Amino acid sequence: MRIKNVVVTFAIIFTVPFAYASSNSRYTSPQMAPDAISRDILSHPIKAFEEGAVSASDVPAAIERNYSKIIEQNVASMPPNSAAAWLDQLSDLELEHTAQLYVNSNATAGRTGKLLQVWASRLDGAHLAHVARYFGYDNVYSAIVEVAPLKAQSFAAKVSVAYPGPIAGMPLSVPQHMASVWGSGGAIMAGFTPQVSMTLEQLYSGFRSMQVGAMASQAAVYETGMYAGKNLIAAWGIGYGFGTGITYLMQEYTPDFYNDTFVPAVGGTISSAVNFVQNLVTTVYHDYTQMQTDPLGNYEKSTIPTFGVNSSAQNTMGITGGDFIMEYEYESVTTGAGGCHPNCYQAH
Repeated sequence: MRIKNVVVTFAIIFTVPFAYASSNSRYTSPQMAPDAISRDILSHPIKAFEEGAVSASDVPAAIERNYSKIIEQNVASMPPNSAAAWLDQLSDLELEHTAQLYVNSNATAGRTGKLLQVWASRLDGAHLAHVARYFGYDNVYSAIVEVAPLKAQSFAAKVSVAYPGPIAGMPLSVPQHMASVWGSGGAIMAGFTPQVSMTLEQLYSGFRSMQVGAMASQAAVYETGMYAGKNLIAAWGIGYGFGTGITYLMQEYTPDFYNDTFVPAVGGTISSAVNFVQNLVTTVYHDYTQMQTDPLGNYEKSTIPTFGVNSSAQNTMGITGGDFIMEYEYESVTTGAGGCHPNCYQAH
């Protein structure tokens, strides 16, 4: 069997990000935003992750084009304290990948983007210096001079000019050493291709900036698995190696949890970890397509803690259904909200 170079359809989540100060600590309308750039961004939101696709085959490309605008929406809705708190809890690798994915998306869409200008408006000099390590000194400095020149001196005093920023079109700086599974029979295929790896990373990265995913890397990983079960199996087949791909994300972003807690909890070997995640995705697919709301909700209830999702994120999933209503069934069994159907990502 051959490895297929595919661009998996992924969901970039674009509901309002997690508010760190309070549930109302966000800009819910363009008029609330304090700067013209954010007001413009929030006045022209992406309303569906595949917006602009001209055909089913164009959906992956449309999502790639929309990625940068969705990240801008997310950040534009964050007040300064929330934006700073969200940035503080992202790892170096997450910021590095976000920067590369953002620049690649802008290049694909033929746009320059306004994310750095929004950050320049929101963040202090120290936080902007941290952003510059991944987005480039010159890029961040130019944005500061454009929208918040009084911050330029504080920024320049805290960061080296040596940070060049990402180059459009470059792959993520991730070693391509994991195995991938494709096709019926579960044959092991060599190598995780950049296209497959980047797509899962884009999916994870989108969840990571959202209400639940922003709380912890584990929550974003879990929602990636839920999305895979509810969407990607239908698109790419049950034999695809979601277990390998998602455990790969765990090794990238939560290595201590993955090695010290997750692997021992699910069998003690790398193989058992992959099989556990693959079973998660296929179980979600089965119960979801059969509209088995309560069984799926109880399954989510039992697996969410296994993935290390913290108590705050668990509680939010139980009350709201999670980002993009990924855990609607968990909410249903927790609150008695009612049954689910195959299109249960709609607002409810």
